[in-house]
Amino acid sequence: MRGLDDDSLVDLFRGGAADAFEALFARYHRMVFNYAFLMTGDRQAAEDILQDTFIAAARSVPRYEPAGRFRAWLMAICRNRCLALLERFRTRRRLMDESGFELLTPSISSVRAHESLARREELDRLRVHLQELPEASRDALSLYAFDDLSYAEIAQVLGCPINTVKTLIRRARIALAHQLAADHEDLP
Repeated sequence: MRGLDDDSLVDLFRGGAADAFEALFARYHRMVFNYAFLMTGDRQAAEDILQDTFIAAARSVPRYEPAGRFRAWLMAICRNRCLALLERFRTRRRLMDESGFELLTPSISSVRAHESLARREELDRLRVHLQELPEASRDALSLYAFDDLSYAEIAQVLGCPINTVKTLIRRARIALAHQLAADHEDLP
């Protein structure tokens, strides 16, 4: 099934070939996980979103229209799952804050042990600054830089024009560059 394109695999899955969906999972699970991890900053939450995304995709395949790109359609499902989870986190935080309890936020998972401390700190700063970006800019840049989606695919995921996607990505890059440069100026 490796040589088949996404739409052919979807058609096979619609016809009852479960291994066709397994092939789609094998093709896209890393992309979905990476995006979910970037959005949430939490490995367990990203794994849950990965599972939820593919379950929702499998259930929604009958409504999938091949006029779009499967990858963009799948990432839109993932993005919606991320936004729903983040909204639950915000609601829980607000409720905990109102009740006087502290909410422990998930820490950003560390980068592989063999990477240097400086590299880990740089990646941590990048993740923090990514989270500080406006949601639309963060989503557009993440889909472009980490998931390798085209401007057209990002526009489909975000539901906005391509020129808006280009603007969002440009602004996100500029903001990150300024934030990271300011970090370096603050270092001894």
